[in-house]
Amino acid sequence: MNKTLLEQFTQKAEQKAKSRLELKIFSLGGIDTPFKQLNHNQKLEYFEMLVEAGSNYSQNNNICKQMIYDCCPSLQDDELIKRLEVVEPYDVVAKLLDIAEIDELGLKLLKWQGIMKDKDDKTVDIETIEKN
Repeated sequence: MNKTLLEQFTQKAEQKAKSRLELKIFSLGGIDTPFKQLNHNQKLEYFEMLVEAGSNYSQNNNICKQMIYDCCPSLQDDELIKRLEVVEPYDVVAKLLDIAEIDELGLKLLKWQGIMKDKDDKTVDIETIEKN
């Protein structure tokens, strides 16, 4: 393999590994909160759930709710779960955000995670996959 190409691939892999460890701040109901990247298999699971859900709004909202919870270590705190008196941990998100806020933040996270792209990116979106 060409040494230049080998070096470029190596740098790309290192950059990708480093970006997986970085936290990004998103607003969670008006509170700036750190979110983390999911691993590759988790991202694939979310992609598959989205494809299965298709245009089912209720399922898509639940997927966003789960993603918000899974990407936000702060929401996974046992004391918070206890104080909010939720049985199902994902319900922490519903206690803090309304339906529209869940959709909005979930979409931002899906794009940041690389699971969905903006329509301007000219990549295949979920609806295109469903039609094929």
